[in-house]
Amino acid sequence: MEPQALASVASARQRLPAPLHPSPGERLTRRCCYRHLLDASETRPAATDQAMLLCAFAADGSAVELVEPPPGAPLGERVVFDGHDAPPEKQLNPRKKLWDRLQPEMNTAPDGTARFQQLPFSTPHGPCKCASIAGGAIK
Repeated sequence: MEPQALASVASARQRLPAPLHPSPGERLTRRCCYRHLLDASETRPAATDQAMLLCAFAADGSAVELVEPPPGAPLGERVVFDGHDAPPEKQLNPRKKLWDRLQPEMNTAPDGTARFQQLPFSTPHGPCKCASIAGGAIK
């Protein structure tokens, strides 16, 4: 996705906590981190989603929060991990199911910083975080 682009995510409503639910017909516009969907096989046939929201889930399942970019990060800013900042692949092989293999190692630090293993989700403006979930899973 090009920097400054907005992504449409229509099917995430059921995952969001009640205060974030838009009313029927209303749009929720919020800065958050997302994973761009690479092909139609990753979405339901009727969905118009272009991305999947990244959310932090409390270990006991009691809370869900959006993973948010740092203040000052422009829309579409690429998130990288130390030592893993090569240019993105133009085409991923959907049969390898990389998301399914990597997602279980995504978590939040004690301060709410989103991480892959122990590496923070980073931008030139700082790390991506959730508001208050420590030691949670990112899905």
